[in-house]
Order: sequence, then structure tokens, then C-alpha cells
Amino acid sequence: MDPFILTALSSIVLGGLLNWAGIQRPEFFKTVVSVFVPLGTILLLTSIGLALKFRRVRDYLRECLSVSVIKFLLVPVLASSLAYLLGFGDIDHGCLSRW
Repeated sequence: MDPFILTALSSIVLGGLLNWAGIQRPEFFKTVVSVFVPLGTILLLTSIGLALKFRRVRDYLRECLSVSVIKFLLVPVLASSLAYLLGFGDIDHGCLSRW
């Protein structure tokens, strides 16, 4: 019942439904997304980095390696495969936004 998790999941579901319904995005969304996604990523990584206690990491080296394999290998492969199967490459004619 965490509001942050509920908001994130609701956003993903709503975005998926809007994509599935074929509703066209307004043109200014490209600019908004190209600014806010990298900004949000930087802010999230900064907040995690400031809270990280590096000396404690070595106590959990095995767990860190397991999480790294999942995060950097399995998740990208599964997410890319799912995106390909759902036809995400055809959204916006397959163009990447530029900023």
C-alpha cells in the first residue's frame, strides 16, 4: 500500500493502456520526456549514492553480485524482448527522441 509504488505501477498501467488504445501523444511530450527522464534518473542516482555506505557493501558481496546479474543482464534482456514482442519499436516510427 506504499503510495510511491502504487503511483509508479498506476502510471505504467495507464501508459500501457493509452498506448494500446492508439491515442496520439501531443508533440510537446517528446520535449517533456527528453528532459524529465534523464533529470529524474540523475536525481534518483544521486539520492541513492548519498545514502550508500560503501564499507557495508563488502559484507553483502554475494548478494550484490546476484542483484547485479539480475539488474544488468536478466532485466534488460527480458524488458527488451517484451518491448520487441509488444511492438514498442514502432511507436513514433521507431525514432529516438533527441535532446
